[in-house]
Amino acid sequence: MTDYQRLAEEAVRESGSRPGFGYSGALPVGKTWALVFGRHRDSTPPENRRYERIKRGMMRRFPDDVREERFRHWAVGWTEELAVRMLDDQGKVTKAGRAALDRIPQEAEDV
Repeated sequence: MTDYQRLAEEAVRESGSRPGFGYSGALPVGKTWALVFGRHRDSTPPENRRYERIKRGMMRRFPDDVREERFRHWAVGWTEELAVRMLDDQGKVTKAGRAALDRIPQEAEDV
């Protein structure tokens, strides 16, 4: 059985402590939100299609809990990442967080 709570907390913690990465946007990334799916300038066509499919589905199902964030990157020029509200105000995993966690293993298989 998947331990959604632990995995959501890890995703949030890891998003807030990426080496060489700083986030200055409005979302509480590293507190309750995590950056979970992304693409960049050099992503392949299948990677771009997968990202778009995930983005559309997640944003349609969880419009208040999913945002697309864009960043400049020294190596690849730009990145786009989906930020997902993984934890609610009480620190419990959200439905959007569960959906994102369910999708992560499939993303690796889709490549």
